[in-house]
Amino acid sequence: MKNMFKAVESYMKQFNYDEKYIAEQCELLLKMCQREEYGKGKTLSAPGSSNEEFFFIEDGVLRSFLVDEKNREYTRIFECTGGVIGPYSEYQNGLPSRYNIETVTRSVVYRFNIATIYKLAEESDFWEYLLAFYIEKSLLTKNQRETELLINDAFQRYLNFKERFSEYHHLIPQYKMASYLGVTPEGLNRSIKKAAC
Repeated sequence: MKNMFKAVESYMKQFNYDEKYIAEQCELLLKMCQREEYGKGKTLSAPGSSNEEFFFIEDGVLRSFLVDEKNREYTRIFECTGGVIGPYSEYQNGLPSRYNIETVTRSVVYRFNIATIYKLAEESDFWEYLLAFYIEKSLLTKNQRETELLINDAFQRYLNFKERFSEYHHLIPQYKMASYLGVTPEGLNRSIKKAAC
C-alpha cells in the first residue's frame, strides 16, 4: 500500500500537510474502496459501464482501450502501481464509459466511486488538492503521449515507453504495446531488435 501513495505523499507535502495526516487521509480513502485481486486479462469495466467507477492500482498494470468494428484494439493508456484509471472524460460529460479497462498483469486494485471523491473535495482542501493531483497527472500523461505521436518516430516512441514503464514493459504483450504506440506488431518487433543492437 505504501507504494500506491508514494507520489501522493510527495505532492501533498508542498501544501504543508504532515506525513501522519496524509497517511490518515489515504487510509480513509481506502475504506471507501473495494480491494480486488485479479489475474492478467481480466475485464474490470466495459463500454456502457458506469462512468463513476475508477481504480487505484496497488500493484500491477492496467490499460484502457477501444475495440473497433473489425475487432482491432487501440490502447489509450497504461497505468501501473500508484496510478488511477477510469473514464474521466465521460464522467465530466455525463456519458457512459466508452472504454474497456483490463488487467495486463496480475493486479491488485481498489475500486472506488469518483463522485464520492468530488463530494469530499467540496468539503476539504486536502481532497480538492488530491483530486487536482490526479487530474493534472492524467492531463500531463495525455499531452506527453500526443506530443510523442506527433514528433517521434516509432523507434523513439518505443524507447520512451520502455523507459516510462521500465519495471513492467517486459510483462506487457507486444500486440498491446504496439496498439498503444501506434505501430503494427511487426513494426514494434523491428524497434525491439534495433534497441537490442
